[in-house]
Amino acid sequence: MEPLSDGEITLRLSRDTPADPTKEWLRALHFDITLPDSVEAIGFITCNPDNWPSRKTCEWIGATLVEIVDLPPENDQYKEGERQKCRYRWIL
Repeated sequence: MEPLSDGEITLRLSRDTPADPTKEWLRALHFDITLPDSVEAIGFITCNPDNWPSRKTCEWIGATLVEIVDLPPENDQYKEGERQKCRYRWIL
């Protein structure tokens, strides 16, 4: 399968697990998230801006703060009173 990209991130098929009807499992496609010009997998982690222990943990594991984003009003977390999230990029 060719990688899927929107120009910001790329999904690369890393594993294709066949269906197992005896366990009632469907076929599963596993993807790595990469930057468009790389094959190195990355991950994204979010936390609340005022959650300093989580932010310090993200920094400790080597994740990089990408941005602090506003949650859209239709988001479940927004409805629970949260308004923003820190978004970290983590090279796996």
